Amino acid sequence: MQQIINNHFSLMLDKLLQKALEEKPEFINKERVNYECLFIDYDGKRDDIFITFPAYSRRTERTTWTQYQLDLTPQQKK
Repeated sequence: MQQIINNHFSLMLDKLLQKALEEKPEFINKERVNYECLFIDYDGKRDDIFITFPAYSRRTERTTWTQYQLDLTPQQKK
């Protein structure tokens, strides 16, 4: 299941990176790309990427920000 989620997020990141090249996000620098409801953060020291997005919790009945760590593919690193 974890591999399926990683593959899906990797494909989603490919699309977001392509979108960042085509459309200007709200904010972009070498460490962060911000869209309306999604942040992509890059940690250059560890060569890691983190995707932060809103997630609704039924338990607390609130929306919280959830962070997901994703390993970059060679193409995404470029």
